[in-house]
Amino acid sequence: MTETTAIGSHELPLGPQEGGTATRSRPSSLSKVQFVMICFAFASNLVFVPIVSDYLAAGQWGVKGTSQVIPNKTQHVFGIPISTNAIIIIHASAAMLLAVSFAIQMILIHRRNRTPRATAAHRTVGIATMCVTAPLFLLVATVVCFTVIQTPFNRALYLVLPVMIAFALVAGMIGHRAGDKIRHADSMFLAIILLEAAPVFRIVDFLLIKAGQTVIASNGETADSGVILRTVIVLAILTVGYQSAGRLRRNVLPLAVISSVLVGSLIVLPWAWAGAPA
Repeated sequence: MTETTAIGSHELPLGPQEGGTATRSRPSSLSKVQFVMICFAFASNLVFVPIVSDYLAAGQWGVKGTSQVIPNKTQHVFGIPISTNAIIIIHASAAMLLAVSFAIQMILIHRRNRTPRATAAHRTVGIATMCVTAPLFLLVATVVCFTVIQTPFNRALYLVLPVMIAFALVAGMIGHRAGDKIRHADSMFLAIILLEAAPVFRIVDFLLIKAGQTVIASNGETADSGVILRTVIVLAILTVGYQSAGRLRRNVLPLAVISSVLVGSLIVLPWAWAGAPA
């Protein structure tokens, strides 16, 4: 017998390898466009290299050589005093740890000759992700949302990302347990794109700075234009990715939730394109 696997919406026959120890396959149900988008999202983390370098040199998060920096204040997390800079470092580390977990899983599942050992490793990393790295990231992201971020508009559009990442991880786990590779793949696509929204948008930030636009408001918050553009970019990437696989209607729920938070925030919360009103 031959084995089949889904690539996008197509089924491809797969022949057994010599010795029967590995299967030549592409077991993911991601479309080629989704796969390229994920690779670009992972690669965008390189943008943090100069950002971290600037922080180590100046001790400030923000735009080097300008007044657009995030104030380093003392926050109280669970009654423990901690600086804004420390919270950002912990958040960035937790996000990078989760990104590495996702990247390892992607590499294992997309090996040309996937052995039983690679499959078992993928499962082990998945369990570690669900039990350790993902909960750690979600906890830290929530802390950031209610300490570093102060304005309601920024907070709403930031908080929707970790909430939907949690949704994606649960949906992906349910899909995996049910043997639904498509649901699992689309859920992980959602989780990865939302997680990597920050480094992807840092590239847009760079272009905005070159164009003379404000990216950090006078009160130290990210300018509302930034979180609006980031949300729109994320929605566009997700829409194109799902459409490329012919599964846009199947994944309308997370798109609708993120869009509703954006539109609702624009209607009911105070915001300013180049500012961040409280």
